[in-house]
Amino acid sequence: MRRVLRIPVERVEEVALLAPAATHLIVDVDGTLLPFDGVRAADPAVGRLRELLAARHPHAVCVATNASGAVRLEAEYAGVPVSYVRRANKPWTRRAVLDLPCATPDEPCRRAVVGDQVLTDGLLAVRLDAVFIHVVSPGAHEPPGSRLMRLLGRLLTPLLFREDVT
Repeated sequence: MRRVLRIPVERVEEVALLAPAATHLIVDVDGTLLPFDGVRAADPAVGRLRELLAARHPHAVCVATNASGAVRLEAEYAGVPVSYVRRANKPWTRRAVLDLPCATPDEPCRRAVVGDQVLTDGLLAVRLDAVFIHVVSPGAHEPPGSRLMRLLGRLLTPLLFREDVT
């Protein structure tokens, strides 16, 4: 298994500044775009998504969550198509479900997965051979299950990722 690049960030707002040029972004909802406070209001998620797209200008974005609840998002922001996948079954989500085209010799596809959990978002990045932009600061109301997944993810991080850009 090939280790993929992991870029740790404290807040999702930093992604726009640090992410390598990605043509396709897969962005997690719970714990990344939205805090773990049980409120699934679209305003914070939409604001963060707009900032990210304005700075990065990817070809396409897929916002994915393993939860069944929905966040209302537009189909396009700043000319960038946005798809939304509920119950994404990360990390086992198929590329077709995320609506990600395959790379061609003329135009390689540079993917990045933005998320807070190594066991879901990080493993998805490994499966897609994508950069993993890891939002490492937990929210104030992180559920116990998420906290446990974060601890287990720390054990796997050295095996799955590299942190240099070589």
